Amino acid sequence: MIELMDEDGENLAVRYFLMLYGNSSVTVADMKEHLDATGYPLWLAWVEGPDAQGHLTKGGAQDWLRFLFSLEIDR
Repeated sequence: MIELMDEDGENLAVRYFLMLYGNSSVTVADMKEHLDATGYPLWLAWVEGPDAQGHLTKGGAQDWLRFLFSLEIDR
């Protein structure tokens, strides 16, 4: 099981998401690879779709972040 929260109550998956998203020109594939490499392979089904491999839009980022925050409730 992935430990989602650190000792201060911070969502680690969100932290790592934001670390990369702060850079310009992040693609969906970049974010997926980044989260996988940091040990948080957490994403929605649309990330796997062939049409979702371009630029990670603001709407896509918001959707992804909502999902990552929702995991706090499920644990």
